[in-house]
Amino acid sequence: MQSDRASRTRRHRCRHHCTPTSCSASQQRQLLDVLREQYVELTLEFFSTFRLRRGDLTAATAIEFIIGSALHHMSISQFASRIGLYTEAEVSLPIFTDSLRTVTTREAAYGITQSQLMEWWPTIADGV
Repeated sequence: MQSDRASRTRRHRCRHHCTPTSCSASQQRQLLDVLREQYVELTLEFFSTFRLRRGDLTAATAIEFIIGSALHHMSISQFASRIGLYTEAEVSLPIFTDSLRTVTTREAAYGITQSQLMEWWPTIADGV
């Protein structure tokens, strides 16, 4: 599904053969207005479809989302490095991969139970 705004942006770029640095001020404004509308549309699409799957967070399908009408799957490590939270080197360290946990209904190697979480949570507060 492609919006009219997306096609207008492509037409603008093709018709004027410009980049934001070579456009006139009015052309820059027009281009940025269209891009801002696309940004909102893509952001809403991403956040409304983002899903963290239960189970192994290192699995290649741990995260699922749609952006630009395309379905994407990736692990937590891939997602963290692609959005710039961590570098590729950081997400490959055992301190990162060993700390990935999900809340489970029963004890599992990849998760913690709700009761374990409730015991742990107050220990990270200031002054405790």
